[in-house]
Amino acid sequence: MQERPSIRGKFLREGWTMAVQPPELCFAGCVISAAILKYVMASLSEPSVIPRRTVKSDTRSDDRFAPTYYVVCWNDPVNFMVYVTHVFMKIFGWERQKAEKHMMEVHEKGKSVLVREGAEKAEFYVQQLQGYKLQATMEPAE
Repeated sequence: MQERPSIRGKFLREGWTMAVQPPELCFAGCVISAAILKYVMASLSEPSVIPRRTVKSDTRSDDRFAPTYYVVCWNDPVNFMVYVTHVFMKIFGWERQKAEKHMMEVHEKGKSVLVREGAEKAEFYVQQLQGYKLQATMEPAE
């Protein structure tokens, strides 16, 4: 049976001298001499590529924000004014005066811009208004 060469023999062939130091325990409980430990740690700890600091030149400016949308409620001949006021108060948490103001704007002008929000929240409001059988859409804000 052929005997495998020992790690100690490899280090001695490569010119390493075995220093007389107390041995260290490896994770499996085996004894490793300080020279072997130093060789293994040196080969693992030195990076092959030195990281360099990079500076992004193409950064977003503060004046560019996510696009916003208007939530618009349209007039319809079906729903009562009191009902529309109630829905605005319930969905947006407005006081009666603000809800009535927007309801009158819908009634007189045919539409009212209720809020300006991001895409997700605007879509959520439109779905809630449509759930109460009001005609609502969202339009991109300028």
